[in-house]
Amino acid sequence: MLLPYARRYFGLKLVILMGASAWGIRYLLLSWGGVDLPLLVWIGLALHGLAWSFTALAGQIYIDEKVPVSLRSTAQGFIALIISGLGAFFGSLIAGEVVNWQTFGSKIAWSSVWLVPGGVGIFTALFFALLFRSPKRH
Repeated sequence: MLLPYARRYFGLKLVILMGASAWGIRYLLLSWGGVDLPLLVWIGLALHGLAWSFTALAGQIYIDEKVPVSLRSTAQGFIALIISGLGAFFGSLIAGEVVNWQTFGSKIAWSSVWLVPGGVGIFTALFFALLFRSPKRH
């Protein structure tokens, strides 16, 4: 529900940057939260909708605006394949390896597990901020 307002007020680049940052912050909060700090976990969980809307949905809007009408359905299908197909497949493989890496006996070090996607999210946000160039409006 915030996406249309945020897009109008901040622009698409900043919205996508906020979404990428929200992913990193979300996972860092999950890492730092837990039994002693459950509020951090709840805030991290609440950030999921904002992170998804401000990255995946805003990215689809960006593609829809930049791709010629004749190629929009192909471009949207390709993005869906990358995010929900290949991204989910390889993401689950990597996540499994991270969990295995942070499993000691029968205990999983969840704080350390959540640091990995947290760091990836922050790195992705910084990478996006430095390299994404908004096209000039005429």
